[in-house]
Amino acid sequence: LLGKGALHLDLLGFSDGSVYDMLVSHWRRNHPDKSGFTGFDHVFYSEAEDKGQAQDGEDLRNRLFEILKAARPTLIVFPDVMEDDSDHAGLGMFTLLAVDEWLAQQKSPHAAPRLFAYLIHWPHWPAGSDLALPMDASQEPLFLPKDLPLRGLTRVCVDLSRQETLTKHAALAEYKSQQRIMAPFLEAFVHTNECFTELQYADIKGIENVVKQWQHARKSFSLHPLTRRGIL
Repeated sequence: LLGKGALHLDLLGFSDGSVYDMLVSHWRRNHPDKSGFTGFDHVFYSEAEDKGQAQDGEDLRNRLFEILKAARPTLIVFPDVMEDDSDHAGLGMFTLLAVDEWLAQQKSPHAAPRLFAYLIHWPHWPAGSDLALPMDASQEPLFLPKDLPLRGLTRVCVDLSRQETLTKHAALAEYKSQQRIMAPFLEAFVHTNECFTELQYADIKGIENVVKQWQHARKSFSLHPLTRRGIL
């Protein structure tokens, strides 16, 4: 629906609920994270690109680095590290680590891509996301929450045409299992625009120190995949 045959997807099989732990507690291959969902300490999904890969932080960072090196993207869109979901926040950090390593090896500073961080989970946001039934706000804009720390960064919003908004609605409808348990939440993201926090390359210099600081600052999340097992 979105790519019309031009969209390429790589499935990485690192387990739901393991990403943040791989970042802060299971970085090396000799100490992989054992999934609370699958019971395995490696990727076991047969359709995954990295089947058999140990479930550790260094290998996930390296896998993302390999993708960046091969694709040489001019735009990278990734979860905001401020996400209130452990997997999302963890993946945001892994993305920044991979981007930092990749750009450090570039000969030209002009090769830096644009970096857009998106937000999915934030307390009481978007409006209507916690209702019992979906609310149609598809003809209204949606802006990032006012209490999301700006961090000295820039907010960027992209307007969508009516057809693009309808296409987004149709694409979200394809997530059948998610629609059964969180249809109002998904519908709350269908608006006339998309907003992001934009980072510059200078913002991710020394990201390894940021990760260490983040470990101490972020002790828990309101949304951890393992707490949602009952509805999956």
